[in-house]
Amino acid sequence: MFNRTRSFGRPQPATIISFLALFVALSGVSYAAVKLPKNSVGTTQIKKNGVTASDIKKNSITGDKVKDQSLTGADINASSLGTVATATNAENATNAANATTAASVNGVTIKRISYHAASGAAGSIFYEEGGLQLTGSCNVSGETSIFAKTTIAHSMLYSAISRPPNLTTVAEDSFFEPGTTIDLGTAGTAKIGSIVFTVPDGTTTAISFLSKATSGALGSTDRCFFRGTVIRA
Repeated sequence: MFNRTRSFGRPQPATIISFLALFVALSGVSYAAVKLPKNSVGTTQIKKNGVTASDIKKNSITGDKVKDQSLTGADINASSLGTVATATNAENATNAANATTAASVNGVTIKRISYHAASGAAGSIFYEEGGLQLTGSCNVSGETSIFAKTTIAHSMLYSAISRPPNLTTVAEDSFFEPGTTIDLGTAGTAKIGSIVFTVPDGTTTAISFLSKATSGALGSTDRCFFRGTVIRA
């Protein structure tokens, strides 16, 4: 019997390359065998924090995909939002609180008027607006007189003034025209009253006032005073 010993030489480069090619080919077949079918990846297949912003297509997430009440102010660009209804109401409330500095609120103007003068002072205009002009004068006895004029044709004026003890003076002109002067009958020591003036377009001016003849009132040395509030609408 003979014992044969077979010796193998070092693998040739071609043999090594062949094995590598075979390995790569087999790997390709394995990849194809485990390739995931369409729509087969679910929540359990996704690693936590595995999806980042760069993986999401721009403008692909709609409102119905966002959980209700999940967004906070930090998530929203406030400058991109319009004024919502409640904010508009809040702005109106602010305007109402500052009505004393506003020229007009909902078409209604409210303002204060004042006239004061020393005894014997010549007449001077202290109110002129909306076609109504009021002039005040103070005689040597310290009595205030108020006169009304208009710059609008076919106007109407009514005034009622009360003074102690029980005297009321009424002045009325249903055809108040430019060039007419109405003495409102305010001469006296103390009186309160109202003036209503209206023009053809419906704009109406209502004035409530206090008139007083006294020295040193309201911290002034003037003898004649007339203070009132005007409402125009």
